[in-house]
Amino acid sequence: MKYDELKTILRRLPISQNEAAFLLASFELGPQTIHTVGAKAGLDRGSSYYVSGELVKKGLLSEDLKHGAKRVYAAPAETFLKKLEQEIKSLEEARTQLQRALPLLKAGYHKEGINSRLTYYEGQEGLTQIMEDILSTAREEILLYTNQEKETDMFTRNAHERFVNARIKRGTPIRVLAVDSPRACEMRKEDMRLNRETRILPRALFFTAETYLYGSKVAMIGYKGSIFGFIVESEEFAQAQKAIFEELWQSGAGKSAEHFEEATSSIPIAGKRKKQSERLCVGVIFGGRSHEREVSLNSGRNVYYEIDRERYQPVPIYWDMQGRFWQLSEDLVNRNTTQEIDELLLKMRGADLEKSTRLRFEDLQGKFDLAFLTTHGKYGDDGMLQGLLEWLSIPHTGADTLGAALGMDKWMQRKLLRLQGIPIPHYEVLTLDEWKKNAAFSRKKIVAKLALPLVVKPTREGSSFGVGAIKRKEDFTDLTNEAFKYDRMVLFEEYIAGREFSCIVIASGGKPPRALPPTETKHRGLLFT
Repeated sequence: MKYDELKTILRRLPISQNEAAFLLASFELGPQTIHTVGAKAGLDRGSSYYVSGELVKKGLLSEDLKHGAKRVYAAPAETFLKKLEQEIKSLEEARTQLQRALPLLKAGYHKEGINSRLTYYEGQEGLTQIMEDILSTAREEILLYTNQEKETDMFTRNAHERFVNARIKRGTPIRVLAVDSPRACEMRKEDMRLNRETRILPRALFFTAETYLYGSKVAMIGYKGSIFGFIVESEEFAQAQKAIFEELWQSGAGKSAEHFEEATSSIPIAGKRKKQSERLCVGVIFGGRSHEREVSLNSGRNVYYEIDRERYQPVPIYWDMQGRFWQLSEDLVNRNTTQEIDELLLKMRGADLEKSTRLRFEDLQGKFDLAFLTTHGKYGDDGMLQGLLEWLSIPHTGADTLGAALGMDKWMQRKLLRLQGIPIPHYEVLTLDEWKKNAAFSRKKIVAKLALPLVVKPTREGSSFGVGAIKRKEDFTDLTNEAFKYDRMVLFEEYIAGREFSCIVIASGGKPPRALPPTETKHRGLLFT
């Protein structure tokens, strides 16, 4: 029997196409890590972890934790037969119930002069007809029950976008109750742009069919290997379904603001706090426009691959040299340099654009719940990126806009510390205009005030770019010019010999700041670079 035939048979179980591919790969490989099985199935790391978790819940995949790294393996073949028998039994029960109701639905009945009517649809053509009926009939708003993980089995991307765009053009709002899933958490962030409001249902409420309530109609769409659905036109049916929808909508269980849990309690976040009972969608932002973009690429890649995927769903967000944001494919995340990534993005055509997507600033709202910042240097550490995210109401790790700006601007930082009575080294600042106007005078003034050796550094730059130790007067000009390559203002400090310690302070959720244990930096030379 061929691979595709086996895959088709597995799809008769209540599993997705990705889940079927993962199971077949697991059958072939035996006990292996999730990443190894996912790669064999053609899935990226994030999808592999999500799919394996779903299969474990369904009893079709087992885990082995005895040998260090977690390994997974497919359940015995007999288990699949039992699952299929259960599914057949469930479908028979549904068929019997529908047969009992069908005569009444077909014939219709009269109550206070209102007729009932049922129309059945199949395939993509039938799905299109249902969508057109919703758009043409809905006058005030649409109510929708949805399972975002299963929706992709029914809708092509273009078909779904056409429906959404047509609804927005007509000015028809939609309220959505979604089954708890990472995709549902992601879709919530686009609500404002798409004239939509989404709330997440408790995990106990799980379904795979989509139900639309509009006017006096109820449309249901399902997928079991092929698309099928029906529209019931009945004021009484519609009113009953809307009453149930409103009860769920108004209950605490359906409110998205109360749905999230303390998944972010250990993360320092500036901006609004969000909770989630399952995995939090985390946008890992890396790259940027500073001289430290290669360092940022490595940091972002480490976070993307090492983040706990049982708690978080990472989304790689790349910031290119032109200031544009991209949601990258995993293939581009693994590239060696940011220059290589930029060049490949410029060359992308057709199907590749589906994998790596250009994002406008406002699109960031629809991609993740929290931004994990791994940017370094100017624009990423100085409050600019933080300000953009806070303007978009996107929570992020690290300092807020003011804290980041003061942390980067060494001159303003020292002025603030001095006002608070905190001892700091003696310093002087020099602008590029002053240096060009009279370099000799500037050099003489600074050496007279601070004495040698002294340290020169750009006022607003990260890492050790442009930092130099001036031991002799002959070194002053060259090291000062080097510092001015990175900023229009440089800072000179007296050199203080001694041991160097760093101490990270975390504050989150209105709790008092907490200092982590200090760490010592040891270096052989005059400076650590």
